[in-house]
Amino acid sequence: MTLLSLANKLYIKYLLKEAKEHKPEAPKSAPFGEYAWPNHRKGLPKEEDTKLEKQVYQDIRSHFASKHIGLPKFTVRLLMKILSKGWYSEVLHPPKHETLYRGLKLSRKDLARLINKEDFEDNGSLQWDDSVKVPNGHSTSWTYRKIISKDFSGNYGKAKQGFAVTLIAKVKDNPDRFLAGPGGLYDVDGLSRWHLEKETVGLEPIQIDKIEWEKL
Repeated sequence: MTLLSLANKLYIKYLLKEAKEHKPEAPKSAPFGEYAWPNHRKGLPKEEDTKLEKQVYQDIRSHFASKHIGLPKFTVRLLMKILSKGWYSEVLHPPKHETLYRGLKLSRKDLARLINKEDFEDNGSLQWDDSVKVPNGHSTSWTYRKIISKDFSGNYGKAKQGFAVTLIAKVKDNPDRFLAGPGGLYDVDGLSRWHLEKETVGLEPIQIDKIEWEKL
């Protein structure tokens, strides 16, 4: 036996042992079976994806791929249920950060409509205690790095005009409504390609703690 074939044999034995020792992430009757997307993750037992599992995977891919495509309402409700049950927690869990940020670029008219004020300073902020209407789908993109949200709201589009708006939310105020990308969804093959964005998926509606804006 060559060293290469021996190494392959030992590696396969290691993977089989790891898969055998891996405890089920949910009951067999759960929406994704015992494991979430095991064919897209390493070291898990083989399990055929359920129909729901395949659909949610595609929905999340679409969300990551385009900021204009949100998750369908049914998918959001399903993911919230999974979060509340603690199923598949290795890849479906909230972020470890306490505060998250979402960047928007709005015209003066749209900002006035959002904060319900016709007269406001070019730079300002408001404490908030409500959600913000989402035009596309039922999910939004958040980050734990404020500079990333500011970069998106300030540089999105060709002309620098209008207002860079930052929505601020507390994770504790939104139980079962945030899904972490880093250390979570990004550990699934096919979803990991967007890991540089360090995104957290918000399952709308998200309770907003504060709104900040500045004129571009």
